[in-house]
Amino acid sequence: QLGAFDTADRYPTDITLQWSDDNSSWTTFGTWSGLTYPGNYTAGPVLTPSGGGGGSGDPYWANVTLLAHADGNLTDASPYGHTLLAQGGASAAASGGVFGGSLLLTSSGDFVVGPTHSALSLATGDWTIELWVKQSSGTVAILVNRAVGTGFYPYQILVNSDGKIHARGFSDASALVWDVQTSAAISTDTWYYVAVRRNGSSFELWVDGTLQASATYSGALYSSGAPALSVGAYDTGSFSLLGRIDDLRVTAGVARDVSVIPTAPFPTGPVLDGTIVPFDIQSDSITNATPIQIDGEWVIRRYDGTSYQ
Repeated sequence: QLGAFDTADRYPTDITLQWSDDNSSWTTFGTWSGLTYPGNYTAGPVLTPSGGGGGSGDPYWANVTLLAHADGNLTDASPYGHTLLAQGGASAAASGGVFGGSLLLTSSGDFVVGPTHSALSLATGDWTIELWVKQSSGTVAILVNRAVGTGFYPYQILVNSDGKIHARGFSDASALVWDVQTSAAISTDTWYYVAVRRNGSSFELWVDGTLQASATYSGALYSSGAPALSVGAYDTGSFSLLGRIDDLRVTAGVARDVSVIPTAPFPTGPVLDGTIVPFDIQSDSITNATPIQIDGEWVIRRYDGTSYQ
């Protein structure tokens, strides 16, 4: 039984231990009052949620359907582990990115082709697509696309002939139903954090944490066929990007907060919402030690960032 806690509500100052042979009649084993915070005790780290870059984990990790850091390889670090294949001379450079390496595209026809998996269709519900991009030459360039050839698509992100970043998509009736663009052309040889999300019926384009434009559409997006995701060009290799892409993340079912520019790579795992800290109950203190068993039960406590439970 736990009695009073310290003034910061971190640990109990009064404890009573009881034992029972039949789980019905209990005998007091001992009572301790006025316990003090031992000098050799240090609490484990408190892990805080992070939906952006860095942090201990992603609170929406189960919704991440693609995560490519491109740090020297084309591994999909999401729970899906999709296969990503370099086309032409595309490569995952070990350096030159915002956070370590990046996808390097230096010639026409360089791009990456991804899976046809339905988790990337994003035809209904909320979703978010994020990436860093740096264009070295101001030509029309596909950044992220899901279409067979140059046909219809539920979403497409590109740098258009006006030098602006555009995002758009078709409905299941093959009609262009959302089309947004940045307010100004981007500069070459400059990194930009680009995010496109569907939040209910609102389709939004964000650059460097600032909303650029939005459009409204409440229906389903184009879902015919089984198009592959392509990065850096159409899946035919046309309209390829000359430049770099870093930290591409696709999240299905969540319209993320993209108003803050990430300062670290996107996390690769779920948030751990607390630290399990074992205690050994002694006659005069509580110390951070190997947990003991009392009446067949482990004595452990969990810190949730505010108090121990």
